[in-house]
Amino acid sequence: MLILVDEVVNNVYMKVFASTFQILIRQDLPLFLLMMGLYENIYALQNEKSLTFLYRAPKVEMKHLNLKMIAENYQKNFNLADEDALEIARQTKGYSFAF
Repeated sequence: MLILVDEVVNNVYMKVFASTFQILIRQDLPLFLLMMGLYENIYALQNEKSLTFLYRAPKVEMKHLNLKMIAENYQKNFNLADEDALEIARQTKGYSFAF
């Protein structure tokens, strides 16, 4: 089973979930976890003293999105001038385009 968690934050609910997940994977259940979110939120969660298994878990860190490609998409879809599309891409860091 693959469990997806988007917009990870370090709150009490996520801590309870992560602790429960840790117990379940110790039982060799076929569980996988994919968490997405801002680096600082994931970093804060994985550094909780009771959740250090997250620190040791395999991670894939995504690089920043290609702003030129994002600007071209904004320009095409919103009929924007080059400089306006690039400015929007810079401001949003492409998140709306990526999703």
